[in-house]
Amino acid sequence: MHKKSYASGFLYYPAAQKILLQQQPSTTDPSQWILFSAEHTEKEAPQEIFKTLISDVLGIKLSEVQGIYSYFNEKDNKTQTIVYAEVQTLKEHPPKNGWIFSWFSFKDITKMNLTEETKHD
Repeated sequence: MHKKSYASGFLYYPAAQKILLQQQPSTTDPSQWILFSAEHTEKEAPQEIFKTLISDVLGIKLSEVQGIYSYFNEKDNKTQTIVYAEVQTLKEHPPKNGWIFSWFSFKDITKMNLTEETKHD
């Protein structure tokens, strides 16, 4: 049986200590914020999948992506790898196809409406 693998992560702007998250249009609670995420095969490196995802969604070419950790989610039968990439500018990104993007400080995140999976990751 094929196990799903996902690369999930965020962009990090160290000068302001902020991370970029997204809000998807089709959730049951549209106010929830989530990590950027894409499915990949076990042969593909999660860091490369994340680079492609960010390029496709935001038009940003990342040179380096750091792995944080991986775990197996038994409930969803998937391997989840959490990654991040530092950026040198704090650029605002306009909504795209109903998705909203915004920068948040770590303090802000503790008070935000996040999906349970995003809270865990």
